[in-house]
Amino acid sequence: MTSSRPPAGTDPLAITDERGEFSLQSQGKFDAMSLKVEARGLATGNFADVRPGAIRREFVLTTGASLTGRVLFQNQPLKDITIGVVGSDRSMGNFTGDFVIRTMENGRFLLANLPPNRNYDLYGEMASVQPFGSLPVRSIRLQGDGSETDAGDLVVQPGFRLSGQVKLADGAPTPEHTRVLLGRPAAWDTLTVELPADGYFEFTNVPAETVTLD
Repeated sequence: MTSSRPPAGTDPLAITDERGEFSLQSQGKFDAMSLKVEARGLATGNFADVRPGAIRREFVLTTGASLTGRVLFQNQPLKDITIGVVGSDRSMGNFTGDFVIRTMENGRFLLANLPPNRNYDLYGEMASVQPFGSLPVRSIRLQGDGSETDAGDLVVQPGFRLSGQVKLADGAPTPEHTRVLLGRPAAWDTLTVELPADGYFEFTNVPAETVTLD
């Protein structure tokens, strides 16, 4: 049986010593695990089918690839916009995770030490871009270690308005603190609104792409 969670009693984290060595202990039995290894200045490594036992195994990290670009609004650079990338392959053992950074004064951004040789989805976080418009997801391919890919200009576009009403079957007012969550399946990004008693909600500057409501 495959599970997204380790067995109960498994160490959730291990820190390497001065030789780069580490040990993970588990009270429960398992056939194999997927490990995520992180180190400053290096690309995150995902290692599948790591089996238990006394055999010493090496996990090699590399410098990774870099992704640059610039955010523009009405032909002017936008600073402090949160830009994210997330691995397109979300399958267990292959998912690289998501990475975010803010644009600089000149609208540029640099995401360094990304796992190389794979596809990513590049996007602007809705909460950050919303006052100006939207930045839909763009698919991009990163090359090998040491490479730098320029995504070019990401131009903020007008977004869409998405509204609706949540109704209870018995016609009662919406309970306090009920929330609606808008998600972007291709990005690693959500927005949440708390509903009033009448259940009406509205999202503005929603990107022109598939979204979900929960």
